[in-house]
This record gives sequence, C-alpha cells and structure tokens, in this order.
Amino acid sequence: ALARIYQWERCDQPQRSLFLNETGTESEILTLSEIRPELLTYYRVPATSGVPEVNTGADADAVGSLPLLPPPDVSEGEGAANDDGPDDPDDNVVALPWAARRGKTNLHVQRFVSLFNQTAPDENRWQVFSDFVHMAACSLYNALHRDEAFEADYMRRVGRYSREDANNMSCLLAEVIQGLEFCPTDFLGQIFMNLELGNARHGQFFTPYNVSHTMAQMTLSDGLPVLTSGERDFITVSDPACGAGGMIVALAEAMLEAGFNPQKQMMAYCVDIDPVAAMMCYIQLSLMGIPAIVATGNSLTVEIKREMATPMFVLGHWHYRWQAERTRQAA
Repeated sequence: ALARIYQWERCDQPQRSLFLNETGTESEILTLSEIRPELLTYYRVPATSGVPEVNTGADADAVGSLPLLPPPDVSEGEGAANDDGPDDPDDNVVALPWAARRGKTNLHVQRFVSLFNQTAPDENRWQVFSDFVHMAACSLYNALHRDEAFEADYMRRVGRYSREDANNMSCLLAEVIQGLEFCPTDFLGQIFMNLELGNARHGQFFTPYNVSHTMAQMTLSDGLPVLTSGERDFITVSDPACGAGGMIVALAEAMLEAGFNPQKQMMAYCVDIDPVAAMMCYIQLSLMGIPAIVATGNSLTVEIKREMATPMFVLGHWHYRWQAERTRQAA
C-alpha cells in the first residue's frame, strides 16, 4: 500500500514499475511466507486425505477457533552457502527477513553520511539536515493530505539548493528507506548523533536502539495481556519526548516478535518540542507503516503547534477507532 501511495519505482527491472499486475490474496500470502513469515498467523489444521474443498463461509468460524502456532523463527535453519559472499546476479535466493539481519552493520548509514557531506558542502550542516527532514516529511505527508502550507514550505526550502543538491536530497531519502528496510532501527536518530547535530545544552541525545528495544519489551509485558485476553482490540502508546521515534519503532518490533500486528493493534501519539526531531519521527513511522499522530509542541505545557497523521493512521481509519476508545475510557 505504501509503495503505491509514494509511487516508488523499481530500479532493477526494465519496466520501471513496482507492480506489473495487481496481485491477488494468494500471491500476497505466498510473498509474505517467503520474505516476512513472522507477519503471518499460522493455524494447526488436522491432516486430511486428498485435496479439501474450499468453503470460506462455512469454515470461517472453525478456523477462528483453531489453536494458533507461533510464528516461524527466522534464525532457524542453516544459511545458504553463499550468504557471506558477493551477490550473484543469477542467484534466485529470496532475501532473508529483517530479523535475520539484526546486529549486522547497516551500510546505508555510512552511505547516507557520505552523500550528506557531499550535499551543499558550503552550507551549515544543521540547516541542510533540517531542510532534508522537512522536505522528506512534506513529501510523505502530502502524498495523502495535499496540504498547501506544506507544499509551500517544501518549495521554499528546495529553492535554496542547486539541481544536483536537490537530487541528492531524494537520494538521501532513498537511503533512509533502504536502511529501515534492512532492519528496524532508529536510523535517523543514529545519523543525527553521528553527524554531531544534537543540542547538548538542551539535553538532546537519542537513546541507542538496543536500549529502546529492551525497554519496549519490558513495557509491553504489561500491555500485551489485554490483547491476548481479548479485552481490547488495540493498545495506545505515547512518547512525550519522542525524538526520532526510535522507542515507537522498538515497540512495533517487539509486538511483531510477540506475534501481534502493530499496524492493527497499536496506535502511537508522539510529541517533541523540536520540529526537526518531530519531522524525523514522522518520516520513520510513516515508512515503517505505524499508525501514529506526530505532534510538534511542549508536552509539559500541553501546547501543540502541529499534528501530523501517518499514512497508516489514515488508511486504517484510526481516527474513528481512537475516538471510540477515548469514549469508552471516559465512560
């Protein structure tokens, strides 16, 4: 869905399109079983002889009562003989899920830093980074919302740069996308600290992702039982000083590891007083497909200047689900 919204193109195929034909449910399930098996729900079905007839209407209730199987452990099994070697263009092996790449070096971090240093090298580094995250966030936000103020801000910022530097900005966003696809992490937060752009005077430091992941697992130990019991359909999480959104990304990853779907069972509300941090958070949560509202404002004084809904928040009709949950809690 996100690929269609942002009209991402493929660079490895001559047709330059992401989807040749509309895929059906069967194709999507087969694809997920290969590249993201942890997202599928598996049921233990008694073995039968022959090929069973498909009766979706009659079997729907029966399937819902079947015991759930744990998602497959992507770390199980032996690796292919050429996993550690150079990529073979004739190799037909499907890419491993991101869980198998956890802990490995994300080369897109260094590629981002290298390209960033080549972009408008005579300009202030913080200003270039600020313009990049604002422009990227505007592009993602206006894919659905079509806000004229965001479009005007984008045009004002991009007008400062040459055609080559503006093209580099697009390439930087591509590195962010590929970096998050490689493995869920606080990609932009790590970049921000590597470039030494943090404001130490204001205590602006981004938590290492491995620490965020551990904290997420501890936090969810209290929240997931209400989903398991069926007491609630989803949980809400809030980060009043969200930074680049690393904690929310870690919560989503921890939910996946526990067998839950954060796109349907978690909604996040994030606030940061720094507009640059809020934009970084919006970019990452949008690209990760996490339903969230990202606000720029002061959590202590409850002064909110701007709220931005991620694409998955809009596509999942979370405004109505969230309002219904708030009404339920008030009652």
